[in-house]
Amino acid sequence: MCGIIGITGAHEGLIREAAKTFAYRGPDFSAVVSDGRVTLGHNRLSIIGLDPHANQPMANADDTLRIVFNGEIYNYKELRQELESLGHFCVTASDTEVLLHAYKAWGNAMVGRLRGMYALALYDRSAGALVLMTDYANMKPLFYAQVGSVFMFASELKGVIAMLRGVGGKIAADEEALDIYWALGYVPVPRTIFHAVRRMPRRTVLTVDVATGICTEHEYEKLSTHALTVEELQALIERKVQSHLVADVPVGLFFSGGTDSSLIASILTARNIRIEAFSLELMARPEDKAYFNAIAKHVALSIRKRYFGIKEFDEIYPTVVAQIDEPFSDSSLFPMYFLSRMAAEHVKVVLTGDGGDEYFLGYPRSLVLSRMVGAPLDAEMTILDYLYIGTPRFRGKVRLFEKLFSFFRKPLSYYLLTVSPTKDLMRPRQWRHAKRTLGSRNASPTSLDAEFYLENGILRKVDIATMYSSLEARMPLLDPEIVAAAEAGMPALLPLQSKKPLLKRMLATYLPSSLVYRGKRGFGLDAPVFFAASRYLERDYKSALAYLGEKRLIDLRRLPEATTLVRRRPSMLWQTLLLYHSLKNAGI
Repeated sequence: MCGIIGITGAHEGLIREAAKTFAYRGPDFSAVVSDGRVTLGHNRLSIIGLDPHANQPMANADDTLRIVFNGEIYNYKELRQELESLGHFCVTASDTEVLLHAYKAWGNAMVGRLRGMYALALYDRSAGALVLMTDYANMKPLFYAQVGSVFMFASELKGVIAMLRGVGGKIAADEEALDIYWALGYVPVPRTIFHAVRRMPRRTVLTVDVATGICTEHEYEKLSTHALTVEELQALIERKVQSHLVADVPVGLFFSGGTDSSLIASILTARNIRIEAFSLELMARPEDKAYFNAIAKHVALSIRKRYFGIKEFDEIYPTVVAQIDEPFSDSSLFPMYFLSRMAAEHVKVVLTGDGGDEYFLGYPRSLVLSRMVGAPLDAEMTILDYLYIGTPRFRGKVRLFEKLFSFFRKPLSYYLLTVSPTKDLMRPRQWRHAKRTLGSRNASPTSLDAEFYLENGILRKVDIATMYSSLEARMPLLDPEIVAAAEAGMPALLPLQSKKPLLKRMLATYLPSSLVYRGKRGFGLDAPVFFAASRYLERDYKSALAYLGEKRLIDLRRLPEATTLVRRRPSMLWQTLLLYHSLKNAGI
């Protein structure tokens, strides 16, 4: 895992300074190269091919191609063999060099052959083109902006902001993006909270003409597959979990005792693959410890555990908010950063179970949405929407309208109401913008979490928490072949009777039913408890309201007093704080 950055033109000094804003993404080596037309920079976290010859930016033998690459290609050895059979010759043991040869052999079509997570930029010097690519699920971020003909990109928003300042670009909050942020708790791609900056969507190739700055973008095709049986899908997942272990450094596992991480642990230990696991015992959650201890004992898993409470939160809070540049409403960022920091003391890579909930229907709302498959997407406002969001009499009747939206088969309204951090505190305009955004991808009701929450919430949180700790996170359940199989096979299970039926059925082949079929909570923090006890939160929340209110980015008249808001709409506490720090850190 690494950090990449680049800009058209000769801007070596600017790139060096901008790359420092996310130096933690790659503390092992940093470099900048420029030919006067394009300047590329790279911060390296060495995982595959530890030899210095694998450092980046990397060029091919005749220097017609240059690359900066963030991520890992798990099938790079197989691709290297295929390329060598075509006459290519690799001189390093890295997956980065394989990408250079793959582009030379197959051009943009190489993305269909890659199995991994990546955000990369290839500078084709002979064609005068800069080619940016993102992976199948958007596990690795890539932000970009343009000022005139000058194009720039980076792994983090703050890197692009630094370059924008260097070339005289304007940095301002995007009010419509903020409307969507208040409604959903994140800003979906391709928007960011800033007018001038965009984030590349998943499965995307963006080509920039270096001379003119003209950009062309296209989404590459999904993998085609047929619906698999449970046994076939289980065999596929077992293969892919093992494939994600490729590395020249130790690999660990984030282990919570939930279905996804327990399945990964069980697959590995059943094959005598020993892996060190890392777990958190959250304050006032003794049931988590009991379950992950029981599962770890059953599969003979070695676990390093740490406690996370008020003291630990206050220890890391200033560090996280000082770096944040992209806001969302998920408080689990803080315990996940704490866990990442602990793991980074022992390994450079961890496997996680992310993607299981979103692609295998793991939320309570998944059961309701499964009964709306086939219903028209209600992207525009309906009478029920106006009644809920525009009528004071019905504001706050969340449970009632969840039932009404479900009964009348309004999937987008139902989804928005269940996931929104602000719910009855939204303005009609915010509700409308969010619904249109949710309808923009023409997603089926059961794929809304995968299309929006996963890409824009979960994966951003994972990348931020782990990269702030110089730790690489890999997500086997988001392998393109698993995603394609899940999308092809889910309809046969509908309507659902329980959450995550496929993965639980697989896990039951390794664990007793008492450890499989049970409830589990995530890493979310108890906002009222932390708000009352932390030495930072109450003071910071007051500062956030003053700052956002002065800039008219929040409607203070709609907010209840702090303790009421934290009790009724706890996610809005984190949403407000992280927006405040993201804007303040950007100098807005």
